[in-house]
Amino acid sequence: MQGIRSFVNRLLTPQGFALLFFIHFAVSMELFLVGAPHQLASSGFDLLDNRVGYGADDILSTWTAYGEKCRTIYQSFLLYADILYSILTGVLSIAALNVIRSSLPRLNLGGWIFSFPIIMVALDFLENALLLSMLVNFPNISVSIAGIAGNLTSVKLALVNVSFLLILLAWVLLILNWWNSHNSKKRPENTGTRE
Repeated sequence: MQGIRSFVNRLLTPQGFALLFFIHFAVSMELFLVGAPHQLASSGFDLLDNRVGYGADDILSTWTAYGEKCRTIYQSFLLYADILYSILTGVLSIAALNVIRSSLPRLNLGGWIFSFPIIMVALDFLENALLLSMLVNFPNISVSIAGIAGNLTSVKLALVNVSFLLILLAWVLLILNWWNSHNSKKRPENTGTRE
């Protein structure tokens, strides 16, 4: 248990944040340039979980157009890649919030701030579960489940956008902190005597 706690504490440092950011960037490039989202896009389709406010008719028409092969690709994406990507995005967001919190102590951000990424990841998991349940029952799409999934996706996408803004803010704060500490080392010390 102590080893896990030590590992998590290292991820919450500025260096851990930077490492997580570059891992997230590499995974994003792999996923969206080679993985399921790319495969679906190259077939002329988009991901429902990247679309705001879809309903049962949208799901039915999109998944019918997907065909069996693309529905299988999408199902695998939801079951595996998207879950891991959501967790990685959540952990990166927690690290970013930790950088912001430690860089701006005057804001007095409590531990409650870390509930934001947890809610974001939980919404994504719930959205995936609803989409998977509809995929299993395709072409019988529940209007109510589709509506809930569409609304969850809209909220999730808003939170993801806020998360990326927080990650950007964390980078700005890290660069400013580095700049200030780098420049303070170059300044001669004031000895307090006049000549």
